[in-house]
Amino acid sequence: KTKGRTTTHCDTSPPLSVYMHPSLVVVYVALSLVFVPLSTAAPNPGCCAPSQWSINATELNNFGSVTHTIYYDAVNQLVRWNRVGNLEGAAITSLDLYTIYPKGIEYLYTPGPNASCVPYGPDAFNKWCYGSMDADGEKFVSNITAAGQACTLWSNTIGMQWVSTQKECMPFMFRSAGSSFLYYDAAMGVDPNVFVPPAICHTSSTKIARSPSPFAALKNKLFPQ
Repeated sequence: KTKGRTTTHCDTSPPLSVYMHPSLVVVYVALSLVFVPLSTAAPNPGCCAPSQWSINATELNNFGSVTHTIYYDAVNQLVRWNRVGNLEGAAITSLDLYTIYPKGIEYLYTPGPNASCVPYGPDAFNKWCYGSMDADGEKFVSNITAAGQACTLWSNTIGMQWVSTQKECMPFMFRSAGSSFLYYDAAMGVDPNVFVPPAICHTSSTKIARSPSPFAALKNKLFPQ
C-alpha cells in the first residue's frame, strides 16, 4: 500500500463538475452517450480489482448527493469508507467506516464536535470483483467505451449495473433504482495508517450486531425520538 501511486485507465473520464451535477437524469444521459459497445472484443468472464488501492466517488441518491472516499486492502482485509453528504436522510452528514475483518469488527465513526464511535460486527470480507469472480455473480453485458476509455458493463437480474475498467478492473460506475455512483481519482497503494480508527473507537468494547441499515441505527442512537 505504500508503493508508488498510479492513476487508473479511466481517470480521463468526465471532469468532477459533471459528476457533481445535481440531476441524475442529466448526468446519466450525458454519460450514456459515450457508452459504445465494442463488438469485436471477447466477453469478459469476470475480474477482480487490485489488492490495495484508494478511490473517490460521487453518489446521487433519493436524499441528495454523497461524496465517498474508499481505502481498500484485500491483503490484510481492511476497508475504510468515508461518506460526506446526505446519508439516508439522517441528521448525520459525515460518517467514516473502519472495517477490520480479521478482528470481526467495524467502527461507525461520526466526526465533529460531538464525535462518537459505535462498534459493529461486519459481514464476511468479499474481494472487489465483477462477473464470475464475484460472489453475487453479476453477468457480463458488453465491452464498452465510457468517456473514451475501455471498460466493461455488468448487470444483474434486479436492474443494477456496474462499469469497471478493463485494464485494472477498477470501479468506474454503479447505478441502481435509487442510487448512482461515479468513481474518480483512483490510485494504487495506500498508507496503512488510514485504517487505524480514531482513539474514541477504542473506548467501547461492546460490539453491536450488524444492522441492515447502520446509518439508521446510528441516527437512532445519536438522535433518539
